[in-house]
Amino acid sequence: MRTEIMTGQVIPRVLTTAQIGGLKLKNRLAVAPMTRVTATEHGKITAAMHEYYLRFAQGGFGLVVTEGLYTDKNYSQGYAFQPGLADDEQAQAWVATVQAIQATGSRFFAQIMHSGALSQSNRFRTETVAPSAIKPKGQQLSFYYGKGDYAEPTELSEQQIAEIVEGFVSSAVRAARISGFDGVEIHGANGYLLDQFLSYETNKRTDRWGGDTHGRVSLLAEIVAKVKKEIGQLAQVGIRISQGKVNDFTSKWPGGEADAQIIFSALAQAGVDFIHVTEYDASKPAFPEGQDTLVSLAHRYAPGVSIIANGGLEELDRAGKVLDAGASVLTIGKAALANPDLPNRLEAQLEMRPFNGDVLQPIANIKQSELTLELAGSRKTLRLKIPQWQGGDNPPTGFGAELLAFLAPASASPLIEIPVRPYTGQKTMIQDGVAHREAIMEQLQATTEVLNDHRPDRIVVFGGDCLVDQAPFAYLNERYEGQLAILWIDAHPDIKNPKEYCNAHTMVLANLLGEGDATLAAQVKVHIDPRKVMFAGLRQDGLTRQETEFIERHSLSVATPEALISSSESVLEWIRLNEIKHLAIHFDLDVLDPTEFRSVFFGEPNPASDPYEAFPAGKMSVAQVVRLINDVSRATDVVGLGITEHLPWDAITLKDMLAEIPILS
Repeated sequence: MRTEIMTGQVIPRVLTTAQIGGLKLKNRLAVAPMTRVTATEHGKITAAMHEYYLRFAQGGFGLVVTEGLYTDKNYSQGYAFQPGLADDEQAQAWVATVQAIQATGSRFFAQIMHSGALSQSNRFRTETVAPSAIKPKGQQLSFYYGKGDYAEPTELSEQQIAEIVEGFVSSAVRAARISGFDGVEIHGANGYLLDQFLSYETNKRTDRWGGDTHGRVSLLAEIVAKVKKEIGQLAQVGIRISQGKVNDFTSKWPGGEADAQIIFSALAQAGVDFIHVTEYDASKPAFPEGQDTLVSLAHRYAPGVSIIANGGLEELDRAGKVLDAGASVLTIGKAALANPDLPNRLEAQLEMRPFNGDVLQPIANIKQSELTLELAGSRKTLRLKIPQWQGGDNPPTGFGAELLAFLAPASASPLIEIPVRPYTGQKTMIQDGVAHREAIMEQLQATTEVLNDHRPDRIVVFGGDCLVDQAPFAYLNERYEGQLAILWIDAHPDIKNPKEYCNAHTMVLANLLGEGDATLAAQVKVHIDPRKVMFAGLRQDGLTRQETEFIERHSLSVATPEALISSSESVLEWIRLNEIKHLAIHFDLDVLDPTEFRSVFFGEPNPASDPYEAFPAGKMSVAQVVRLINDVSRATDVVGLGITEHLPWDAITLKDMLAEIPILS
């Protein structure tokens, strides 16, 4: 892609806001629908797909469009590992991705499709169907697991056509009402079923669905009208239109502009909100005998309808021409694969990466290399190692922090260690009701200084006792203008005060809410909104009267270990109801069941006193916590994670043992 030719008004124009129907986009750049065959065998979105789509939104695209999603459990599926919207379970699987993309300020459209005669793989049927029993040109696409010629399809009956219409409508309803997509694009292009009806070469029917162009476009118009009737109040409804096919790139409408007038007028009359026009080169004339592009013809014959343009726009010198012709939004394909941060790179005037076709070979599934490209304009993440032990008056937690930082996956983000006064056998000093107050204040201020120097957008903390999360979470709440929410994954609420207990790690959440210890709470400039706090894994049976009263007074949300055994829905519902955009997660390892994970307070071998006497142990499993954190990460923007109270007893024993061996000393 050549950025030097995007001078004058072109860059500012593509980065200005746009309107599609009643929906506002932050810019005019969108990701084109591209088949990536990375779903599960049963058509559900995978983690790789979630990350793939989310990265485009994080890279600044105003709109992202899914690859084609099959609509029913009959003949619509076209490819192995193609995602679908054929049932509620498939639709529900998209919810977290939709919400994560919307949280970035981008919009997300679902493209729904029926492959018809071009189906290469269908787990529901072995045969294919089409308007007429005409074998498609060319051969199946090998990079989508295809091999050999296309099969000759069976001509569709009137009853089967009615079922196909219902499939489009039902999948559109699922997209809008269950998944929460901002729009639905009906795939009427590129040689798939609806384009097979539109094309004179593949539609030889003599009933109302065939004949002249008016008849051949009627099925497309009927589907648009019925989908618009069902979801028009919930989402934008559009259709993709092309002349070329995946198996016949040079195809043209035989009637030229007259066909364009009939097609675009019919779709406009059906109530479509947008028409997505795709050509090999969208800036060139649509027909040999004229100068108008397909974009300009769509704009002329579908007045008032938003036009999305696709084709050859990797060369953005053509963007101005296409916008002048009437396009509101440009969809980008190959250049977006190479530059998922394309809008951010344009804004920062950074050079574009060239597209490497190897990413689509030998199979066009999503590659790990795509998911590790550094995004321009991406947020800065800072890792903090805070081996603080004074908050819990428990020296081994300092070593636990060291080991956590060592065990964590490698990252390009910087890791900074906050200086902590070491344990040298000193006695516990209680000052104004708080143990080790002087050291704690010193370390709290040191953490705040590091954060103010680096100004990160996201923070990961390896602790240390629970108090290590106070300064990072307070900073993040300021950074996000008081809109930070906190998910407190902990068996204990940490909402005490010095009158209740002297160890400051039991006060950290109260401090963040403006209570707890007055001096520590005063370090929090913007207190957390209680509505944006939720406990997960909290042992309510171990709460004191003060803790119970505190939770009730602030109406803090709680998900018990029992509520999280098989589902994260209670937490996800809290995220939805409170419209949480930015979330910090406190993960105290004490929430884990010590019979499964022993490196916690309750797992100490041969303790001097009963650890269960004062506090109840955690009851969550490792798998449950991992599922919960992954679920919320897909549902909202996680900007902070603090992992605390790591007590690796076996490693501590080994460390002490090695220190006693002379040759090692």
